[in-house]
Amino acid sequence: MAFVQQISLIVQKNSTLIYGTLCNGKESEKRKSHFFQVVNNYFQKPLINKPLIIEVGDQTVKCKTDENGFFTSTLEGQYHPIKKISLEESGEAVEIMQDYPTTFIEKDSNLAAISDIDDTIIVSHTAKNLKRIREILRRPSKRLTIDFSSDLLNKIASQGEVYYVSRSEVNLFPLLSSVIGMNDLPKGPLFMTKLVLGKRLLKPRKDPAHKKKSIQKILFGNNDKRFVLLGDDTQQDMHVYLEVAEEYPNRIKKIFIRKTGRVLSKDQRDCIKKLEMATVPFHYFNVTDDSTQELNTLEL
Repeated sequence: MAFVQQISLIVQKNSTLIYGTLCNGKESEKRKSHFFQVVNNYFQKPLINKPLIIEVGDQTVKCKTDENGFFTSTLEGQYHPIKKISLEESGEAVEIMQDYPTTFIEKDSNLAAISDIDDTIIVSHTAKNLKRIREILRRPSKRLTIDFSSDLLNKIASQGEVYYVSRSEVNLFPLLSSVIGMNDLPKGPLFMTKLVLGKRLLKPRKDPAHKKKSIQKILFGNNDKRFVLLGDDTQQDMHVYLEVAEEYPNRIKKIFIRKTGRVLSKDQRDCIKKLEMATVPFHYFNVTDDSTQELNTLEL
């Protein structure tokens, strides 16, 4: 049985972007334990190199999954909702069972946000493997959120869109989407790295340019908007956001980076200095900071 691991339809001003990941087998049963569901998601088999027929609004789209089960297509114009996905060769219907929204329609606003997830909106300890695994296995309702980030994104979401760009693999989509829903964080499309099979879990092959390419795709699809970039100092957010700010200074309203540790490395110090000298406004915040003043600077 073919089923969707994740699917998103983003209806923008002049185009519609659809992307997702298909697997072959049986989706994790929600009545099973959280531990079982997380582990099972790393043993799903991607549906590879399969032609698809997707019915969106009054349009029919044809595309093909890659070696990771990933597919994507862009339509000129605005089309929604997703009515049906089927395998072109057999005609078999593909089940869409995710609880998280599948369709996201652009709002009439000139401001939006692009946010990381791990250690930016939720505590994940991505820099420490054992602690990271413990957080992944923690129930979504027990995950700790970052108040500053939550306040900022919810305020922006009251007027514009929120997009999540993460280096986490799509295997974790059910988990992260549940965390977002259970903690009253804004629901927005998730751009995640491709499916990781269990045997590659310790050494996953991830595209190092995933974040920047995803951000560029969002920027190009929203030419009349400016963006707030929200991330943390544990991985590549500072480097990627600095590159984006240098290449598209007129598109970035402000950069927010969460400080996660007490001691900064030389690389972190150097990157912070460059961000402070950039033309785009920058704020380096602690988990205990009050977001009120920063919200005022955004003139929301």
